Amino acid sequence: MVFLQISDLHLGKTLCGYDLLEDQAYVLNELLDLAQKLQPDALLVAGDVYDRAVPPVEAIRLFDSFLMDLRKACPGIRIVVIPGNHDSPGRLSFGASLLADTGLVIQTTVRSRPAVVLDKAGERAALWALPFLSQAKALWPEAAMWDQEAATGPGDQLPEDTGLSLKDAPQEGWQAVLARRAMSHIAPEIDPESLNVLVFHCFAAGGLVGDSEMTMVGAAESIPPSVFDGFDYVALGHLHSYQSPAPNVWYSGAPLAYSLQDADREKNTGHGALVVKLGNGSHPQVDFAPLKPRRRLRRIVGDFASLLANPPRPEECDDYVDITLIDEKPVLDPEWQLRSIYPHNLGIHQLALEYRYAVLGSNGSADFAGSDGLHVRRLNGGMGKVQSADALVRDDFVAFYKEMKAEEPDQATLSLFDALLKEVSEAGDASD
Repeated sequence: MVFLQISDLHLGKTLCGYDLLEDQAYVLNELLDLAQKLQPDALLVAGDVYDRAVPPVEAIRLFDSFLMDLRKACPGIRIVVIPGNHDSPGRLSFGASLLADTGLVIQTTVRSRPAVVLDKAGERAALWALPFLSQAKALWPEAAMWDQEAATGPGDQLPEDTGLSLKDAPQEGWQAVLARRAMSHIAPEIDPESLNVLVFHCFAAGGLVGDSEMTMVGAAESIPPSVFDGFDYVALGHLHSYQSPAPNVWYSGAPLAYSLQDADREKNTGHGALVVKLGNGSHPQVDFAPLKPRRRLRRIVGDFASLLANPPRPEECDDYVDITLIDEKPVLDPEWQLRSIYPHNLGIHQLALEYRYAVLGSNGSADFAGSDGLHVRRLNGGMGKVQSADALVRDDFVAFYKEMKAEEPDQATLSLFDALLKEVSEAGDASD
């Protein structure tokens, strides 16, 4: 069986004041083309369909038209949708009972039965669905009991004696406790003779978190992969980069870059969807299918004159760009000239204006740290390469070591220095 997995559409999102609806419509059309070629058995939408609980009308219309076009392109396809932490389960599930007859299942509660059961060529697949659990908890009948116990002091057991103690919540985190509670409903109903697929919106332990995801502090949202035992494949949403935090557990990531960190990752993997092939007796085959964006999101670093003299290729002019100028002297009002080249300019940073400190070295060098986090080393009056603050400190350590011991530090010494530097950096972040 073949499944197409997407998540974190965030329809209705804006970026630095720019409405992304055109870009989202473009990438959904790319997804339609992919679906038409593959003719998958199901589309799994793992949450965060919209960017906020009350989405703009235009975003709702876009998702509606996408679903209608998908049904035309892939007759008979089954669609499973769950809410993420950005969605309103009540609003997302409007008309869900009627739509279920058309093959579209929007599941916003925890149920002890599959959302969809597929039979094909002698194989059976059960598709299970779990919404973001802080949303679903409020829809469970025993939610009031849980809240009361949490307020007055943990009780001995969760309702229905699942063996899950509320006393474990501070150590493991409420999301993990809720996930285990949900699995206690589902596990007894799993048919081991079928392929079992879980669609879930959560933060799985081991996942790589980016700056465009909203996560709680510490382990509050972290769910151990052991919770997913018993499933042949787990389709997750919530993290915006394509990744696998555990065997047979995959995030498709967002279909578009929604932050500069997302854009940096896009250079390596891009953004898109997952094509999942499942069969009895074999491991899932998971292929990443990149989706071409209408406009890329990227950083540009250089001096003002060079940027004017070397305009981008025509297909790059319309990109969303974040510009850092490394001129030694401030440039007077560069905005209007650069906007004629980059009409979707997200912002211009001038290190000459925004530096936080400059430390003169014995070799005539100076280090400048911009308020956007980029760092430039200026050597003997010329601008050097952009580096991170940690990279500059590491360079200084290597130079100092060579001067003191007349040799390069070995790998063990460098590894120890990197570990100490990381510890100091994290301590500084915590104090901020």
